[in-house]
Amino acid sequence: MASYRHLARVAVVQTIFSQEIGSPTNGEDTLDYLLEEFHSKANTSKEFALDLLVGVQKNRKEIIKKIEKFAPEWPFKMIAPVDRSVLLVGINEVLFGGDDVPPVVAINEAIEIAKKYGSENSGKFVNGVLSAVYEQTAELKKPSASKKSQAISKKKPATSKQKNNILKK
Repeated sequence: MASYRHLARVAVVQTIFSQEIGSPTNGEDTLDYLLEEFHSKANTSKEFALDLLVGVQKNRKEIIKKIEKFAPEWPFKMIAPVDRSVLLVGINEVLFGGDDVPPVVAINEAIEIAKKYGSENSGKFVNGVLSAVYEQTAELKKPSASKKSQAISKKKPATSKQKNNILKK
């Protein structure tokens, strides 16, 4: 059984998909309709779904730049609409999702949605792009090697008394 958040993600991907293929409807109206008609259990996660949708809309330009950077052989408009929609939601969660959803969970969810709704290779494609985005983000968050060495060099060497205490344990 799918979790409420999983169903909410599916509804958001479907909403974005409808926009990607040219639906003239408002994203929030489409999301409301999908949650009520097809994902009624996800209605308890309506706020989560709306936050995802608004996040994608707000961060769309930056997300597209990431997709173009990590899938350089695929111009954004040439990527299948399902894959584009999944990537928009997944990258939004990885980069801007906050602390309530670990990036690895967001990536796994996106891969599962891509496998279910995309083509045979969608899961692999989405995995590759999202993993690259996550790795770059993780690298940027790590302290640099020079900062680590500075922190280590600032530590005072252990005294002989401290060494003896460690050895006794």
